[in-house]
Amino acid sequence: MPMIRVLFCAAAVLLASGAARAQSAAPAPPAAATSPAPTPTPDLGAQRILQIFTLKHLPPEWFTEDFLSHVSTSKLEDIAAQLNFGIGPFKSVARPNIKLADDPPPPWVRYIVIFKEGSDDVLIHINDAGKIDGLVFRTPHSSF
Repeated sequence: MPMIRVLFCAAAVLLASGAARAQSAAPAPPAAATSPAPTPTPDLGAQRILQIFTLKHLPPEWFTEDFLSHVSTSKLEDIAAQLNFGIGPFKSVARPNIKLADDPPPPWVRYIVIFKEGSDDVLIHINDAGKIDGLVFRTPHSSF
């Protein structure tokens, strides 16, 4: 059970950092762009989640400095390893077809991550520069 406590603790830290960011940051009015800025897409979220569960080391440049001040890439690597160990190896990631009542508002996106022996909902927020500034792992579900 220590793994579950670590996951809940990590999820709480990630949720708190994302919630603080979401509450303190008011949406900026659209500005006239003189040069194209990177625009994150839902596919970037799926790609990043896939990479979190399949790469040994995560590049810090994928994350905002504020995010990394709360959660290190090595902590994320540990969480991914614990999930891969606890509910089996990673299989796939996809956006769900069904919206849940507790789904976060856009631009947060919810993905379902499938493992050999279960699944987990992962929420991700990617800023306008294409960097992750919010990431939440919900309680994993075992298929047993």
